Amino acid sequence: MNRRPLMLADNDLNSLIQALQSSDDNRAATALTVLIERPTADVRLLPHLEALLTRHSACVIARPFIFGELRLLAARALAEERGAAGILEPVQIEDAAQPLRTTEIELLGKEAGLKTRGGVAGILDAYNQLNALGKLPRKAVNYDPQVLARDAGIRREIREKRAN
Repeated sequence: MNRRPLMLADNDLNSLIQALQSSDDNRAATALTVLIERPTADVRLLPHLEALLTRHSACVIARPFIFGELRLLAARALAEERGAAGILEPVQIEDAAQPLRTTEIELLGKEAGLKTRGGVAGILDAYNQLNALGKLPRKAVNYDPQVLARDAGIRREIREKRAN
């Protein structure tokens, strides 16, 4: 895949970098979700995405509410960006906490003796506590840019057919 790298306008790039570097997990997760849905192919973002691969804090990773580590979104966004830029290197995380639904987190919290509070903030807190205690199921994650690009093309074709 030899694609010409694209470049975001400086203000767009800086806004994305600020969001990715934010200590606010929701802000970083929102930026990652945007990049997953619409990769930019701007290689200047890659080091900022790679830096997030070690961020274990919980965030909403899908709706309806599924919670997981921020680094799972970062891994997916990194693979999408690599693929869009023609870089075929997969993104792997060997030991990620598995994404879970609210009821699963509440059950694990109860089993661990945690007093969980309601709402999204309470579930995020419980997920983080369970993760720190080593009470969450783990899994290996592998995102292949070629597979993601193929799947994105298929989804795009389906959307276009539905629109016609």
